[in-house]
Amino acid sequence: MSLKEVGIIGRIPGYNENIDTNNEFAHELLKGVTFIDLKPASYKLLDVLGADGGFNTAMGGDLGKLLKSSSIFKTDTTKLPEVFAGILNRMQKDFNLSNDFAGKNTLRIIAANDSTFTESFSNDFGDENSIISGVKSIASKLGNMPGKTGTIKNKMNSAISGVKTLTGIAGKGVQGLSYADNIALAGMMAKKLDGASGSAGLADLMAGAFFGMNLAAPKQWRSSQYSSQLTLFVKLVAPVGSPECVKRNIVEPIMYLLAASSPLTYAGSMYGFPLLWNVQAHGITNFKVGAITSMAIMRGSFETTFNHLLQPTIVDVRLTITPLISDFAVQTDTGAPSAYKDEVALGATNPGDLHRGMTNSSGLQIKEDILTIKL
Repeated sequence: MSLKEVGIIGRIPGYNENIDTNNEFAHELLKGVTFIDLKPASYKLLDVLGADGGFNTAMGGDLGKLLKSSSIFKTDTTKLPEVFAGILNRMQKDFNLSNDFAGKNTLRIIAANDSTFTESFSNDFGDENSIISGVKSIASKLGNMPGKTGTIKNKMNSAISGVKTLTGIAGKGVQGLSYADNIALAGMMAKKLDGASGSAGLADLMAGAFFGMNLAAPKQWRSSQYSSQLTLFVKLVAPVGSPECVKRNIVEPIMYLLAASSPLTYAGSMYGFPLLWNVQAHGITNFKVGAITSMAIMRGSFETTFNHLLQPTIVDVRLTITPLISDFAVQTDTGAPSAYKDEVALGATNPGDLHRGMTNSSGLQIKEDILTIKL
């Protein structure tokens, strides 16, 4: 990526060449920062119809791709860069901003080292095993089971008939008897159903359900939850404190961060749809489609200083960027293409996304040009 395409937000005050002749201090400053690149990105559904609108002609085209893809959605970078350019042009024209962001298609945020990416993954095994509900359903119908239509039914009816004689109830247990009698009758019913063998199995299940006993069974998987967010802390500093320095290092970066996070309007009355971003947090993470979900601009704290025009020379900004995919999965070794290496499809987040982020696969190197000169 050419630096001509990158607009830098959060430049660090550096030292002039008389103080830092070999850039030693500059290199030390750069070790404690985080680099996050934002590129306009969107998504679209794969087109599964052929040119004539039919599925048959599509089988060898996009529909065939769909069957082999790791997602029915894929990233789309064809439209939003143009929209972003229009937003930047309007801001530059109406607020008389500099050319620092003219023609840029990437925002590079220089954040403090307390910026973090947190993610959590959990599996929910809360559902009752389906066999339990099945046994309960069968037990509730035992008393109404029709005549002699099979060996198992015969055994069930025989056992139930004996219990009915003793208790006068059907299918609701023997609540009126003593606790010991409950245990004895449950065992008797199980033996009758199982041919007096006393072994555990269907008979044991039917008897237990009939007498209101609980069935020991593993819970079933219900769902998985995956959540993640990138929290950034950006300190905007105007080291010289002149109006032009404040404009270039504080006002303009805030304006462009607002452009990146705010809903759009065309005339002023209706608004909606903030931009989406491909996010590369070098050495931390990357996600294909995300949005800036919150932005806080803090000024006026105990460390804030002002120039002679009462313009702030230090402003803190906090951003939260959230991926739009809340699913996570690993891939088994099948004949399907690798979801880990697919950087376009928008399927479940997977270890490939984490690997690209933590290994800094983009190859970004620390550059001194993010420094401003402290005179």
